Amino acid sequence: MEMPIADRLEKQRTLRDWLQWQLDQANRTIRALEAQQEEEKRRREVARREMSWKVLPSRAVEGHPTLHRGNCSIAKNMPSLLTKEEVRTAIRKHQCG
Repeated sequence: MEMPIADRLEKQRTLRDWLQWQLDQANRTIRALEAQQEEEKRRREVARREMSWKVLPSRAVEGHPTLHRGNCSIAKNMPSLLTKEEVRTAIRKHQCG
C-alpha cells in the first residue's frame, strides 16, 4: 500500500530540514578550519620573521652595514628577509669588498 501524499510530503520536508542542518554543520566546520588555517599561516610568517635577518646599509661612506632581526621595527620597511647563510655571505662580501 502506497503512503499517502501528505505523509510523503512531510517525510520529504523532514529530510530536507535534516539535510539543511547537515549542510549548516559542514559550513560551520569549514569556516572554523579556514580560520585555523589562516592563524597557522600567520604564525608561520611570524616565526619566519623572528628567525630571519635584515641587513641595513651603512649611512656613512666608510661605515658598516647593520644587522637586524627580521621582526625588528627599525628594519620593518626593508623588503627582504635573509637566512643565516645569506647573512654570512653578505658579511663575507662586505669584508672582501
